Amino acid sequence: MKHILFVAIVVLLNTELGLGANMPHDYLDCPDPTKAATMIFEKQVQRAGRWFRFIEETISFPEVGINKDPITCIMVKDLAKDGQGGYATVDGNVGGNSVKIYLRSQLGQGLHFSVAVYT
Repeated sequence: MKHILFVAIVVLLNTELGLGANMPHDYLDCPDPTKAATMIFEKQVQRAGRWFRFIEETISFPEVGINKDPITCIMVKDLAKDGQGGYATVDGNVGGNSVKIYLRSQLGQGLHFSVAVYT
């Protein structure tokens, strides 16, 4: 009975916290790849999972200062290919000068992402 209750709580937490299977693992906002001439930001994020916890990371571009050129392409790729990867949400878009990328793992899993921003 305790095991069934534990599994039910884990499933409920995943559902309530918005981590259902319908969330995308990758994020791609690149309307015209021919205009994505210069990669101005690249970062690899790899963090180990922790038992019964979510791993989160926020990436800001620009990290400091001001970006004067409009962003032409934002690519966030989940490199975990086993279905256990995390999820990416983005605050900002192509045409803007800044972007914040929020990465969140699945429960008990780690993060393994590649992030690239182009102008």
